[in-house]
Amino acid sequence: MKAINLRIAEELGVREQQVAAAISLLDGGATVPFVARYRKEATGALDYAQLRTLEERLRYLRAVAEREFPAIAASLSAEVVPELREYERATTTLANAFVQPLMDPPARVMGPENLQCAGVD
Repeated sequence: MKAINLRIAEELGVREQQVAAAISLLDGGATVPFVARYRKEATGALDYAQLRTLEERLRYLRAVAEREFPAIAASLSAEVVPELREYERATTTLANAFVQPLMDPPARVMGPENLQCAGVD
């Protein structure tokens, strides 16, 4: 299976670096209109339509990957601790990837209602 970045780049007819930069910004919490207007230099001038398509395909391909490979623990560093820099985010993501499979079975047994009552979201 091709990497998601490469697949989206081929579909849009752009460079993989442009897609990687856009994904990084979107994963960091930026919106498509913001990236299209204020981060053209980072994305190699991807326009609004390309960014919207990229976002939709990214969401779809990640959902497919999650459905096809449910046993693989995957973490996005931007979702774990977004305010830390890359080195710290990488180590946090690695730690999360190690702990997530260990905690997933007990969390499923407990159920979301019990976890919320315990203050865990």
